Amino acid sequence: MNCALCDEPFASPGNQRIAVEPGNDDSLYACRDCLTAFVAQVRRERHAASERAVESAGDTLPPALKRYLSSVENVRRAGDAVERLAEAGNLEPLQLAWLVVSLESAHAWAMEERPVPLSPEGGAEVKRIEFALFLQMHQVRSLVANIFTYYLINQAAPAEPETCAEFECPSDCQGRHDVEHIDCGPDEIYEALEGHGVIIRDEDADREDDMNAEVSS
Repeated sequence: MNCALCDEPFASPGNQRIAVEPGNDDSLYACRDCLTAFVAQVRRERHAASERAVESAGDTLPPALKRYLSSVENVRRAGDAVERLAEAGNLEPLQLAWLVVSLESAHAWAMEERPVPLSPEGGAEVKRIEFALFLQMHQVRSLVANIFTYYLINQAAPAEPETCAEFECPSDCQGRHDVEHIDCGPDEIYEALEGHGVIIRDEDADREDDMNAEVSS
């Protein structure tokens, strides 16, 4: 009933309820403002730790490895910037697409600079800094995939001006009502894949499981 971070009720105007761990039925829930601030704080702390690691490692590492770590850190920071711009929602789709393509290129070039083999004194720091980059790239890719998925869905959806009254749209609305989340239920993915000739589930086993569950209940 209340935000897990500020303890204010979700019934408050504008206090949207968001799962801290989407897809987890046992997730805590927080309001958008608190969750945004919390994520920003964690991001700042993680980035500061990564920058300190690069700086401290630079005193003892070979020049080639120092250059590599600097490149990795720069790409991570660029990834964070792309993520923040994407979250703000002010970019045109093509602008975001070019930022992502450029980021992926920078990432590929940085990875090619990786010294092999790694020096014993630098191995641990390299793995830690590379892991920070891996997390950042994963976050950017997941966010952008979600943005473009719903962009394509919204672009393909026909205008529905007859629903404007229900949504209390402004007078200049053209009947296009973009969605940001669709819950298809647990079975839609398997049925859709079957339409493409891909069978994932064993129907007989599923029916047997359902019958056993009914008997036990």
